Amino acid sequence: MRETITTSCGLVLTLPTDEEDARITEAALADPDARELTDEEWEAVQPFVMRGYRPGSGSATYTQSRKAPVMINLDVDILEKLRSSGTDLQTHVNDVMREWLKQNPV
Repeated sequence: MRETITTSCGLVLTLPTDEEDARITEAALADPDARELTDEEWEAVQPFVMRGYRPGSGSATYTQSRKAPVMINLDVDILEKLRSSGTDLQTHVNDVMREWLKQNPV
């Protein structure tokens, strides 16, 4: 049986066998456009996230993640209205707050 790992979100990944891994590595090393990153380059790697992507829209923007987790309490009627928009609640709240700040500089 092939070795698998389960990610924190429950996705099950099947790992390549040693032979498959060797073939993948050999192919990567034979690619003239590919090169290994130095330790310094790996240290400089920053995570990027897709923002604004909607399946079928054909567009997405990639930006460095600059979000911080917060906990807020909202009135139930406000929460229900935001959820009824059909978009992700956190994205919607972020968009609403951004628009409010444009109109009401602090």
